[in-house]
Amino acid sequence: MNNQRMQKFIVKYSINYPSGKKWVTQKEVYAITQFGAKDVIYWLHKNKDVSIISVEPIYQYSALAVYGGNHTVGER
Repeated sequence: MNNQRMQKFIVKYSINYPSGKKWVTQKEVYAITQFGAKDVIYWLHKNKDVSIISVEPIYQYSALAVYGGNHTVGER
C-alpha cells in the first residue's frame, strides 16, 4: 500500500448493555479508511457490545504519512 496520511473521522456508535439500555455517543478518531475508524472503536471497547451507527470523514489529515497495513489498529 502507498504511504497515506491518516484522516480524522467522527464515529457515532452505541454501547448495548445486557439490561437493554443503550448508550449512544460519538468520538473523533484518526484512521486511513472508514474500516480503520471502525476498528479503532471496536478495539477501544473490545469487552462491550458495540454497534456502529455512522462514520463521517471530516477531511482533516495528520501531518505525517504512514504505510498502511493490517498489523496496526486504524491502518486498514
